[in-house]
Amino acid sequence: MKANKGFTLIELVVVIVILGILAAVAIPKFVSLSDNARDAAAQAVAGAISSGSAINYAKYAASGGQTTASGPWAVTGTASATNICTAAALGNFVTADTTLVATVPSSGNLNSTFLVQVPSSPVACAGGGSTVVCQIKAAMGSGNWQNTTVTCTN
Repeated sequence: MKANKGFTLIELVVVIVILGILAAVAIPKFVSLSDNARDAAAQAVAGAISSGSAINYAKYAASGGQTTASGPWAVTGTASATNICTAAALGNFVTADTTLVATVPSSGNLNSTFLVQVPSSPVACAGGGSTVVCQIKAAMGSGNWQNTTVTCTN
């Protein structure tokens, strides 16, 4: 008699069921990692803005309060933080491949796009060295808003 080599139908079904169970457990873990990665990227951008504005203020103070086109940039908001927490005002503190916007664009590369907003209780600049809090969030996904501290120049 010949020796049969191979797997029976039952063995194959059991392996497929086990693989299905493993996939059902593993896939939700990987989906939540995307949101965590977007939050981490938003935290990195918020940190870049915070440190960039602190360096900007140090340069402003060291130059005797002089601003130029190449920096330091004037960061002022006498009435409220509304004019500070904008993509135009904060764009100087991030790299060229990072885009700050007020609303999610309908097209384009959203991987390096971040939303900027004024927090619910905005604070105005109270003079040089005072701080204003803005919020940053990744444009893609359902990430969380990250706070960034912007140092006012005057």
